[in-house]
Amino acid sequence: MATPEYPKHPFLLSAQEVEQTLETNVDNGLSSSQIPQLQQKYGPNELEVGGAIAWYTILIRQLANAMVLVCFQPNPPPRHPLPRR
Repeated sequence: MATPEYPKHPFLLSAQEVEQTLETNVDNGLSSSQIPQLQQKYGPNELEVGGAIAWYTILIRQLANAMVLVCFQPNPPPRHPLPRR
């Protein structure tokens, strides 16, 4: 898959520069004839979803985190009682 050549880092481009680089129109989007050509050139507009971490694994890791364990420990009684006035 090809990637477009940007004049500078993509996050530094203005909307007009992105529009020119990608040969599109911000108001109208892509034309029907551009879609198959660009999909052939860049591939489908899809994210890979494989390799997700199960929610329960994330929960167990968060609960086992040392900082969380420190925060949830009960406060021990003071060693020396406070003096009475």
